[in-house]
Amino acid sequence: MADYIEADPPTGSSQATGIHIEGPFLSHDKRGMHPAEHLLLPTPRLLDQLWQASRGNIRLMTIAPELPGALETIEHASALGIRPSMGHSMATQAEAIAGIMSGVVSATHTFNAMRPFDHREPGILGVVLDRDDMYADLICDGYHVAPEAVRLWLKAKGPERAILITDCLSAAGMPNGECITGDTLVHVEGDTCRTETGVLAGSVITLDRAVANLRRFTHAELHTAARLASLNPARMLGLPEPLTPGALADFNIYDADGSRRQSFMRGTLLALS
Repeated sequence: MADYIEADPPTGSSQATGIHIEGPFLSHDKRGMHPAEHLLLPTPRLLDQLWQASRGNIRLMTIAPELPGALETIEHASALGIRPSMGHSMATQAEAIAGIMSGVVSATHTFNAMRPFDHREPGILGVVLDRDDMYADLICDGYHVAPEAVRLWLKAKGPERAILITDCLSAAGMPNGECITGDTLVHVEGDTCRTETGVLAGSVITLDRAVANLRRFTHAELHTAARLASLNPARMLGLPEPLTPGALADFNIYDADGSRRQSFMRGTLLALS
Protein backbone atom coordinates (compact mmCIF):
# COMPACT_ATOMS: atom_id res chain seq x y z
CA MET A 1 0.00 0.00 0.00
CA ALA A 2 2.87 2.37 0.74
CA ASP A 3 4.38 1.57 -2.66
CA TYR A 4 1.07 2.42 -4.35
CA ILE A 5 0.63 5.67 -2.42
CA GLU A 6 4.18 6.88 -3.10
CA ALA A 7 4.19 5.99 -6.81
CA ASP A 8 3.25 8.58 -9.44
CA PRO A 9 -0.36 7.77 -10.36
CA PRO A 10 -1.12 6.91 -14.00
CA THR A 11 -2.94 9.56 -16.02
CA GLY A 12 -6.63 9.52 -15.15
CA SER A 13 -6.05 7.47 -12.00
CA SER A 14 -6.80 8.51 -8.44
CA GLN A 15 -4.21 8.54 -5.68
CA ALA A 16 -4.80 7.29 -2.14
CA THR A 17 -4.42 9.88 0.60
CA GLY A 18 -3.26 7.33 3.14
CA ILE A 19 -4.00 4.06 4.90
CA HIS A 20 -6.87 3.33 7.30
CA ILE A 21 -5.97 0.43 9.59
CA GLU A 22 -9.37 -0.96 10.59
CA GLY A 23 -7.72 -3.61 12.73
CA PRO A 24 -6.05 -5.43 14.33
CA PHE A 25 -7.07 -3.53 17.50
CA LEU A 26 -10.75 -4.55 17.48
CA SER A 27 -13.15 -6.19 19.92
CA HIS A 28 -13.78 -9.90 19.42
CA ASP A 29 -17.41 -9.28 20.37
CA LYS A 30 -17.87 -6.72 17.57
CA ARG A 31 -15.39 -7.91 14.99
CA GLY A 32 -17.94 -8.22 12.15
CA MET A 33 -16.28 -10.08 9.26
CA HIS A 34 -12.74 -9.52 10.57
CA PRO A 35 -11.10 -12.93 11.19
CA ALA A 36 -10.71 -13.52 14.92
CA GLU A 37 -7.23 -14.98 14.49
CA HIS A 38 -5.93 -11.66 13.15
CA LEU A 39 -7.10 -9.52 16.09
CA LEU A 40 -4.41 -8.34 18.51
CA LEU A 41 -4.28 -6.32 21.70
CA PRO A 42 -3.01 -2.80 21.03
CA THR A 43 0.42 -1.63 22.12
CA PRO A 44 2.49 1.39 21.04
CA ARG A 45 5.24 -1.03 20.00
CA LEU A 46 2.92 -2.94 17.65
CA LEU A 47 1.61 0.33 16.22
CA ASP A 48 5.22 1.39 15.59
CA GLN A 49 5.74 -1.80 13.57
CA LEU A 50 2.70 -1.01 11.43
CA TRP A 51 3.79 2.62 11.10
CA GLN A 52 7.24 1.62 9.89
CA ALA A 53 5.79 -0.91 7.45
CA SER A 54 3.54 1.85 6.04
CA ARG A 55 6.51 4.26 5.80
CA GLY A 56 4.43 6.83 7.64
CA ASN A 57 1.38 6.54 5.37
CA ILE A 58 -1.19 5.54 8.03
CA ARG A 59 -3.70 8.37 8.38
CA LEU A 60 -6.56 6.76 10.32
CA MET A 61 -6.78 3.99 12.93
CA THR A 62 -9.94 2.29 14.15
CA ILE A 63 -9.56 0.94 17.68
CA ALA A 64 -11.77 -0.43 20.45
CA PRO A 65 -10.92 1.86 23.41
CA GLU A 66 -11.90 -0.69 26.05
CA LEU A 67 -9.06 -3.08 25.15
CA PRO A 68 -6.04 -3.33 27.46
CA GLY A 69 -3.36 -0.98 26.16
CA ALA A 70 -5.78 0.96 23.96
CA LEU A 71 -5.45 4.35 25.67
CA GLU A 72 -1.66 4.34 25.49
CA THR A 73 -1.85 3.27 21.84
CA ILE A 74 -4.35 6.05 21.05
CA GLU A 75 -2.01 8.61 22.59
CA HIS A 76 0.91 7.22 20.60
CA ALA A 77 -1.12 7.28 17.37
CA SER A 78 -1.95 10.95 17.92
CA ALA A 79 1.73 11.72 18.49
CA LEU A 80 2.53 10.07 15.13
CA GLY A 81 -0.13 12.16 13.35
CA ILE A 82 -2.60 9.28 13.00
CA ARG A 83 -6.26 10.13 13.64
CA PRO A 84 -7.73 7.58 16.11
CA SER A 85 -11.36 6.54 15.63
CA MET A 86 -13.53 4.32 17.87
CA GLY A 87 -15.19 1.33 16.28
CA HIS A 88 -15.72 -2.45 16.32
CA SER A 89 -16.16 -1.97 20.03
CA MET A 90 -18.29 -2.80 23.06
CA ALA A 91 -17.03 0.28 24.92
CA THR A 92 -19.20 1.72 27.65
CA GLN A 93 -19.87 5.43 28.07
CA ALA A 94 -16.92 5.77 30.46
CA GLU A 95 -14.58 3.81 28.17
CA ALA A 96 -15.62 5.90 25.17
CA ILE A 97 -14.96 9.14 27.05
CA ALA A 98 -11.57 7.82 28.17
CA GLY A 99 -10.77 7.16 24.52
CA ILE A 100 -11.73 10.70 23.57
CA MET A 101 -9.60 12.12 26.38
CA SER A 102 -6.67 10.09 25.01
CA GLY A 103 -7.07 11.47 21.48
CA VAL A 104 -9.98 9.80 19.64
CA VAL A 105 -11.54 12.23 17.15
CA SER A 106 -14.22 10.16 15.40
CA ALA A 107 -16.42 7.06 15.35
CA THR A 108 -16.13 4.39 12.65
CA HIS A 109 -19.30 3.40 10.75
CA THR A 110 -21.65 4.81 13.39
CA PHE A 111 -24.32 2.36 14.65
CA ASN A 112 -22.55 -0.64 13.10
CA ALA A 113 -20.25 -2.93 15.12
CA MET A 114 -20.63 -1.01 18.36
CA ARG A 115 -22.52 -1.40 21.64
CA PRO A 116 -26.23 -0.67 21.04
CA PHE A 117 -27.59 2.53 22.57
CA ASP A 118 -29.26 2.16 25.96
CA HIS A 119 -30.74 5.06 27.90
CA ARG A 120 -28.73 4.07 30.99
CA GLU A 121 -25.58 2.93 29.18
CA PRO A 122 -25.30 4.95 25.96
CA GLY A 123 -21.89 3.55 25.00
CA ILE A 124 -19.91 4.95 22.07
CA LEU A 125 -23.07 5.73 20.14
CA GLY A 126 -24.61 8.00 22.75
CA VAL A 127 -21.32 9.71 23.56
CA VAL A 128 -20.36 10.43 19.94
CA LEU A 129 -23.80 11.63 18.86
CA ASP A 130 -24.02 13.90 21.90
CA ARG A 131 -20.61 15.60 21.65
CA ASP A 132 -20.16 18.57 19.34
CA ASP A 133 -16.38 18.02 19.07
CA MET A 134 -16.56 14.50 17.62
CA TYR A 135 -16.81 13.41 13.99
CA ALA A 136 -18.93 10.37 13.14
CA ASP A 137 -18.89 8.53 9.82
CA LEU A 138 -21.72 6.41 8.46
CA ILE A 139 -22.39 3.83 5.72
CA CYS A 140 -25.31 5.30 3.79
CA ASP A 141 -26.31 2.35 1.61
CA GLY A 142 -29.82 1.84 3.02
CA TYR A 143 -28.92 -1.56 4.54
CA HIS A 144 -26.30 -0.91 7.21
CA VAL A 145 -28.35 1.93 8.74
CA ALA A 146 -32.10 2.55 8.40
CA PRO A 147 -33.17 5.93 6.96
CA GLU A 148 -34.64 6.96 10.34
CA ALA A 149 -31.27 6.40 12.01
CA VAL A 150 -29.50 8.26 9.19
CA ARG A 151 -31.74 11.25 9.87
CA LEU A 152 -31.09 11.08 13.62
CA TRP A 153 -27.33 10.90 12.97
CA LEU A 154 -27.38 13.93 10.69
CA LYS A 155 -29.48 15.95 13.14
CA ALA A 156 -27.08 15.08 15.95
CA LYS A 157 -23.78 15.71 14.13
CA GLY A 158 -24.88 18.47 11.77
CA PRO A 159 -23.27 19.43 8.44
CA GLU A 160 -19.79 20.01 9.92
CA ARG A 161 -19.14 16.77 11.85
CA ALA A 162 -21.01 14.09 9.86
CA ILE A 163 -18.96 12.08 7.35
CA LEU A 164 -20.14 9.75 4.59
CA ILE A 165 -18.12 6.59 3.92
CA THR A 166 -18.65 3.47 1.82
CA ASP A 167 -16.93 0.69 3.83
CA CYS A 168 -16.59 -0.66 0.31
CA LEU A 169 -15.04 -4.01 -0.57
CA SER A 170 -13.34 -5.21 -3.73
CA ALA A 171 -16.68 -6.85 -4.60
CA ALA A 172 -18.05 -3.43 -5.61
CA GLY A 173 -19.08 -3.40 -9.24
CA MET A 174 -19.30 -7.18 -9.43
CA PRO A 175 -22.48 -8.95 -10.61
CA ASN A 176 -24.67 -10.88 -8.21
CA GLY A 177 -23.00 -14.04 -6.96
CA GLU A 178 -19.99 -15.19 -4.96
CA CYS A 179 -16.76 -13.21 -4.62
CA ILE A 180 -13.55 -13.64 -2.67
CA THR A 181 -12.41 -10.57 -0.72
CA GLY A 182 -9.17 -11.23 1.10
CA ASP A 183 -9.63 -14.80 2.32
CA THR A 184 -13.39 -14.46 2.81
CA LEU A 185 -16.14 -15.74 0.55
CA VAL A 186 -18.94 -13.18 0.25
CA HIS A 187 -22.28 -13.13 -1.52
CA VAL A 188 -23.24 -10.05 -3.55
CA GLU A 189 -26.90 -9.39 -4.20
CA GLY A 190 -27.85 -5.97 -5.50
CA ASP A 191 -26.41 -3.38 -3.13
CA THR A 192 -25.64 -5.85 -0.33
CA CYS A 193 -22.63 -8.01 0.44
CA ARG A 194 -22.79 -10.72 3.11
CA THR A 195 -20.63 -13.52 4.46
CA GLU A 196 -21.79 -17.13 4.36
CA THR A 197 -23.29 -16.66 7.83
CA GLY A 198 -25.35 -13.67 6.69
CA VAL A 199 -23.21 -10.96 8.33
CA LEU A 200 -23.01 -7.73 6.33
CA ALA A 201 -19.47 -7.70 4.95
CA GLY A 202 -18.91 -4.05 4.24
CA SER A 203 -20.73 -2.49 1.31
CA VAL A 204 -20.60 -2.46 -2.47
CA ILE A 205 -21.68 1.14 -3.01
CA THR A 206 -19.48 3.98 -4.22
CA LEU A 207 -19.27 7.36 -2.51
CA ASP A 208 -21.25 9.23 -5.15
CA ARG A 209 -24.15 6.86 -4.46
CA ALA A 210 -23.81 7.53 -0.73
CA VAL A 211 -24.27 11.24 -1.53
CA ALA A 212 -27.40 10.45 -3.57
CA ASN A 213 -28.76 8.18 -0.81
CA LEU A 214 -28.26 10.87 1.82
CA ARG A 215 -30.23 13.29 -0.32
CA ARG A 216 -32.99 10.72 -0.71
CA PHE A 217 -33.13 9.74 2.98
CA THR A 218 -32.79 13.18 4.58
CA HIS A 219 -33.66 15.73 1.85
CA ALA A 220 -30.41 17.49 2.72
CA GLU A 221 -29.24 20.15 0.30
CA LEU A 222 -26.83 18.89 -2.34
CA HIS A 223 -23.99 21.09 -1.08
CA THR A 224 -24.44 19.59 2.40
CA ALA A 225 -24.42 16.00 1.13
CA ALA A 226 -21.31 16.68 -0.96
CA ARG A 227 -19.56 18.31 2.00
CA LEU A 228 -20.05 15.13 4.07
CA ALA A 229 -18.14 13.18 1.43
CA SER A 230 -15.31 15.65 0.84
CA LEU A 231 -14.58 18.62 3.10
CA ASN A 232 -15.52 16.95 6.40
CA PRO A 233 -13.33 13.86 6.00
CA ALA A 234 -10.45 16.05 4.80
CA ARG A 235 -10.72 18.17 7.93
CA MET A 236 -11.06 15.16 10.23
CA LEU A 237 -7.85 13.74 8.76
CA GLY A 238 -6.05 17.08 8.99
CA LEU A 239 -5.53 17.29 5.22
CA PRO A 240 -5.02 20.56 3.32
CA GLU A 241 -8.22 22.43 2.49
CA PRO A 242 -9.37 21.09 -0.92
CA LEU A 243 -11.17 24.25 -2.05
CA THR A 244 -8.31 26.75 -2.20
CA PRO A 245 -6.47 28.39 -5.10
CA GLY A 246 -3.72 26.11 -6.34
CA ALA A 247 -5.28 22.91 -5.01
CA LEU A 248 -5.67 19.93 -7.34
CA ALA A 249 -8.88 20.28 -9.39
CA ASP A 250 -10.48 17.01 -8.26
CA PHE A 251 -14.25 17.32 -8.13
CA ASN A 252 -17.57 15.82 -9.18
CA ILE A 253 -20.54 17.46 -10.84
CA TYR A 254 -23.98 16.34 -9.64
CA ASP A 255 -27.47 17.02 -10.90
CA ALA A 256 -30.19 18.37 -8.60
CA ASP A 257 -31.18 14.84 -7.51
CA GLY A 258 -27.66 14.09 -6.28
CA SER A 259 -26.66 11.81 -9.20
CA ARG A 260 -23.07 12.21 -10.37
CA ARG A 261 -22.84 13.35 -14.00
CA GLN A 262 -19.18 14.29 -14.44
CA SER A 263 -15.85 13.85 -12.66
CA PHE A 264 -12.67 15.89 -12.99
CA MET A 265 -9.28 14.64 -11.82
CA ARG A 266 -6.37 17.07 -11.73
CA GLY A 267 -8.44 19.31 -13.99
CA THR A 268 -9.12 16.63 -16.61
CA LEU A 269 -12.65 15.50 -17.44
CA LEU A 270 -12.91 11.73 -17.06
CA ALA A 271 -15.04 9.41 -19.13
CA LEU A 272 -17.64 7.76 -16.89
CA SER A 273 -18.62 4.15 -17.40
